[in-house]
Amino acid sequence: MAGDSVYFLSRDGRRHALNTTTGAPLWSFRTGGEASFSAHGMFGMELTATPVRDPWDLFLSSPLVHDGQVYFGSSDQCVYALDARSGKPVWVFKTGGMVHSSPALAGASIVVGSWDGAVYALDAASGEQRWRFQTQTEQKSSIMLGIQASPRVHGDSVYISSRDGYFYALDAATGKQNWRYDAQGSWIVSAAAFDGATVYFGTSDTGLLLALDQRTGKERFRFSTAVWTFAAPLVVDGMLVGASMKGQLHALDAALEHVKRLGAFVASRLWHDGQLIVANSNGEELFFDTVRNDHR
Repeated sequence: MAGDSVYFLSRDGRRHALNTTTGAPLWSFRTGGEASFSAHGMFGMELTATPVRDPWDLFLSSPLVHDGQVYFGSSDQCVYALDARSGKPVWVFKTGGMVHSSPALAGASIVVGSWDGAVYALDAASGEQRWRFQTQTEQKSSIMLGIQASPRVHGDSVYISSRDGYFYALDAATGKQNWRYDAQGSWIVSAAAFDGATVYFGTSDTGLLLALDQRTGKERFRFSTAVWTFAAPLVVDGMLVGASMKGQLHALDAALEHVKRLGAFVASRLWHDGQLIVANSNGEELFFDTVRNDHR
């Protein structure tokens, strides 16, 4: 949402803009089509003529609105910059894979990941590629590897997860790798959160909430969620708040002792007006008060 407009991408292949007061449509822009990522030979199954849908590809690219333009990725492998008022394309950049990662702003660059396993930094004004960083890929059963996560920019670094089993810290200006953290073969789909000199994220197969030193990538602590943890954590009032697919919301104090249960798979969350608002897989919104330690 920006100003009096809200922007979203739907699986009908359109980026929509609506008026926030009336809900009236302002414009729509058609991409080349939106789809879930798919792969041949998923998990060692026989190759088929039709790719198998990846049941864990849960997201489409969310928009970044900056300086009068809307930036987003698409399943048609492109990153788009549209005029925020008219919806007309300013530039289009094609990657080598579907783009379900949400872009982030790094100075005068737009940074985004692609299912081709690469992180791209594009000039925000022209769409020209400034740098490209390649993570590991394996294209025979490319369900396994690629970038599903969205980057986060903090200071002069870009932090991004990959399904190759590593979490990366890159120099925002050059794309050079500063360090990478080995998640021991686990996908990392979660975007990052920050608190001082610490970066936080969740892992899939190993079911962890991790805290790393931003400068070195050295692990500071880990907390087991015991299940896949795709949602990006939040740092709220000194607490690390993370959600897992076990239907639990974890609010960790300094001793990592507190757990709050919500009872349904957590699809998304945001922090607003002193409350953590969580949307679960049943379509319900739950409001969690971190001070009173309850929800409704």
